[in-house]
Amino acid sequence: MDLIRSLSIAFSMYSRVPVPRVRWDEHSARYVLFFFPLVGAVEGVLLLGLWRLLTALGCPALLRAALLVCFPYLYTGGIHLDGFLDTVDALGSWRTREERLHILKDVHTGSFAVLACVLLCLLQLSAWSALDSGRAVGVVAVCLPFSRSITVLSLLFLPNARGEGSAHRFSSGAARQLTAVGAGITAVFSAAAAFWLIGAGIAGGLFLLLIFLSIAYALLRACSAFGGLTGDLAGFLLTVTELSALIVTALFSLE
Repeated sequence: MDLIRSLSIAFSMYSRVPVPRVRWDEHSARYVLFFFPLVGAVEGVLLLGLWRLLTALGCPALLRAALLVCFPYLYTGGIHLDGFLDTVDALGSWRTREERLHILKDVHTGSFAVLACVLLCLLQLSAWSALDSGRAVGVVAVCLPFSRSITVLSLLFLPNARGEGSAHRFSSGAARQLTAVGAGITAVFSAAAAFWLIGAGIAGGLFLLLIFLSIAYALLRACSAFGGLTGDLAGFLLTVTELSALIVTALFSLE
């Protein structure tokens, strides 16, 4: 029963998929992070299906790209984008660590966040405009559970910068061993799928190298500036990882 409740909480928290309401407590939230990559897998399937539908309908390339940019935000409710923008605001402030952590909780949107949002959407739109094959979209789709698996592993094994919040509650109360194994397996299989779709060999290896460099950058920035992760910083990590995957896939221009 706890597994079913955690599954419902995961989808209600991190997506807009309609699920039954369940009671939140220490037991029902134990496996939320375990199911987090599944939220990304469902998004990937829907994203690939949307691309195929728009392509079959003869949708103009730019309009199709714009709709594909919008879809993840509609699916997630923008929860990860919110964390990304809060983090950019905090990093751009050049304040002390304590002040940066306070900015993460500030409900107001700063100029750095607005600029970052515009640049993010422009990069996503440009990259999606360059993707014109099912293989390429498949790479982006499998990177959605991959990014969430990396986020889960980071939350489990890196310190929490604040010691409170939903990310801390889910990671500290998680069935850590099962969650870590599940996230690790998902990350390996997702990376292998992306490697195969890109083309096993130098191209696939270079793709994975660039993605892992972006992950390392996001984690180093989070740990050096904030002393660890929070829910907002997890959103920053996830967004940077998925943006990198999208851009690198576009650069490879898969047919």
